[in-house]
Amino acid sequence: MAILAQLGFAKKGKVEKGTEHKLINGVVLRPQNDKPKSLIRYAEGLRYKCDDIEIYFDSEFSIFSIQGDVNLGKTSEYSFYPNATNPGSNYLLQELEGYIKGSVEFQKKLGVKSILGICPIIQDYKDRSMGTLSNIIELSLGALANEETYHSGNFMISLCVQETAFQDIDSVNHMLDELTAWDVEGFYVVIDRNASAVFEPNIDEQRLANIMYFLYSLSVVNSYKVIVGYVNLLSVPYSAICNAEFAVGWFGKTRMFTQSGFINSKGGNRPKLRYLSGPLLSSVLVEPEIVTMKQKLDDSMFLSGSPFDNELKQESWSQEKECLEDWYALSSLTQHLQSEVNIFKRIDILQHKINEARRILQEIEKVIPALDKKSNPVYLDTWEKAFERFKEILNES
Repeated sequence: MAILAQLGFAKKGKVEKGTEHKLINGVVLRPQNDKPKSLIRYAEGLRYKCDDIEIYFDSEFSIFSIQGDVNLGKTSEYSFYPNATNPGSNYLLQELEGYIKGSVEFQKKLGVKSILGICPIIQDYKDRSMGTLSNIIELSLGALANEETYHSGNFMISLCVQETAFQDIDSVNHMLDELTAWDVEGFYVVIDRNASAVFEPNIDEQRLANIMYFLYSLSVVNSYKVIVGYVNLLSVPYSAICNAEFAVGWFGKTRMFTQSGFINSKGGNRPKLRYLSGPLLSSVLVEPEIVTMKQKLDDSMFLSGSPFDNELKQESWSQEKECLEDWYALSSLTQHLQSEVNIFKRIDILQHKINEARRILQEIEKVIPALDKKSNPVYLDTWEKAFERFKEILNES
């Protein structure tokens, strides 16, 4: 199982139903939405209701590196967090030690599967935050040295790395050299897209290729456990080249990490409901696009085959059904790819799916000449180019 739930607001029942339908096998909790006692009760309830559920806790310590009017939510009620909203990443060692011990103790109360470290936002491998991260890892391993239940074997280094840090492959290799020296269970990786206007599956091909190489090196070459947080459709190309799990939320801010997503805002219009079409490799508007497609095309062409497909109509579709179907489609796609051991065969399988998605798009465009810009999978061209560059990187390494 490759999909975890990335917790967000309005969580009622979603995780429980996701595990009931075997769409997800765990959840990544966070402090922003719940007070500490409430989150502990929620974790206890999940363990009681959901057999063998994996629970993790993303401290979101990275938000204290964000400049601006940061929405801390309930985070300020967790005693082990910095008091200042924007202290930057130049922490004193004694301060870090307190934050780390508090985070470890709280995660023990949650009954997490693995301890996730805290981390600042990393701009590039030369950034001072890399030094801070090294201090954090050392202090974290020290805090776990005398623990009976948790130890280095189930400690995962947390990384929140800006997308721009993956522009240059030499920088990526330097970062890998530092990170793979640590004897830990694995890594929880979040890519900071750092722009509110970014469309999640669309990303610069060079950066995507380097991110894929980064994940491949961690999970395949070095056999670390890897969880990629705050992701959605990009979990598909990632799953073709690595053995990671992917944490996917149920609204935009938990499907893609951006610093602007944590800045207080006046709000906006509720997003229109969508349906993630596995065959099309795209998330399509229910109204009017899916409605029109169901009227004029064969359903098997674009439906994912989920248990929620028979409810796919404007009046009965909901944010919860959109979330559950999204998990179903991504789980099906990522598991299918990761069931193949050979990475190059995985890429071939995904290439076939991309070609088929283009053929389906041609049929759709006969009945809907202009899809919504976020429904049209134009990013598939970028994915293809990134795979070619990824293969070149492997040959050069």
